[in-house]
Amino acid sequence: ISASILLHPSFLIVDHIHFQYNGFMFGILLWSILMAKEGNKLASGILFAVLLNFKHIYMYLAPAYFIYLLRSYCMTPQGAPLPKQFLTLANAVILVFAVSLGPFTIMGQLPQLLSRLFPFTRGLNHAYWAPNAWALVTMLDRVLLKGIPEIINEAGVQSTSRGLVGDTVFAVIPNVKPIHTFIITVAFQLIWLFKLWRVPTYRSFVCALTLCGWTSFMFG
Repeated sequence: ISASILLHPSFLIVDHIHFQYNGFMFGILLWSILMAKEGNKLASGILFAVLLNFKHIYMYLAPAYFIYLLRSYCMTPQGAPLPKQFLTLANAVILVFAVSLGPFTIMGQLPQLLSRLFPFTRGLNHAYWAPNAWALVTMLDRVLLKGIPEIINEAGVQSTSRGLVGDTVFAVIPNVKPIHTFIITVAFQLIWLFKLWRVPTYRSFVCALTLCGWTSFMFG
């Protein structure tokens, strides 16, 4: 797996030369997952906190990490809390974020940083459509645009096909807001997280990670 990521032509030719360096991020993620597999859950949580501060987009995996570490590291198999281990994990994660975000807080630049990290004005589909649920919704809107011309929102005629970054406005279908995508994503993630809470094993953790990521891509 490590070699397939390191030598993946898309990473080498496009990603690393461009600006993302996702191969490096995937390496930290795999390291964190490996620590969970080996039973070193504290290190797994710390590495994921480091990963989040390198690239915040991995937040879509955070619910799975939170449930897994809370249930398997901070509680006994019977469900009794372990305060010492909870505080150890919490303090370690807080320390990582403090080191990363502390300088921005001191300089008063944290609000500006957050606005750059969560640019909701880029729109539902961005400049190019991702092959997810919203691409199907957008396609349906374009089909309805031809069939129901009398209820068209003029602002949406070119919004989804102009290839520019900006808010997505539908011509026929009601517009989708960030809160809508958030609610749908969380609702589907709860299915996998509920199972992870009941069976907090490494296998369930990996399944929850995968499905939380897939759900976020499909509906986020």
